[in-house]
Amino acid sequence: MVRKQTLNNLVNKLKNEVIPDVLAKEVYNEVVKVESKNVQKNVYGAYSPTVYQRRGQNGGLGDPKNHVATFSYAGNMVTMAVRNITKGKDGFGYLAELVEYGHDGGYGKYDYPYSSVQEPTFLKPRPFISSTKAELERTLAHLTAMKTGMARRGIKVK
Repeated sequence: MVRKQTLNNLVNKLKNEVIPDVLAKEVYNEVVKVESKNVQKNVYGAYSPTVYQRRGQNGGLGDPKNHVATFSYAGNMVTMAVRNITKGKDGFGYLAELVEYGHDGGYGKYDYPYSSVQEPTFLKPRPFISSTKAELERTLAHLTAMKTGMARRGIKVK
């Protein structure tokens, strides 16, 4: 009976303390780092604005502080979702989906003046979220971060 209680305690500690802590620290930081890199490449690298000044790493889409993680639990599964919560000028809605899917792509419209003769680059989708997901799937950097976090806590993971 003692062994079963000890094993149950270990499983509960992993599920309720260790894994959420690793997700909230090492994995979260890695996901945000990869997304910030993709914002730089796909969003900021697409064009240089003339109507407004970008906030970049200081309050803009590329700012790591503009991300939040949420966790959901189902049985032995813990899922983490990271969301970029950067708002537009004057508190206007969230920018992530507008930039990802473009002007009138289902997540709002830009209010900057532009000529309708030729669609400006800023109206087009600049998919930094999907490129972040693809990069994480390709590199498995989030899993490496998970293993690193577990190892820092004395748990060897294969």
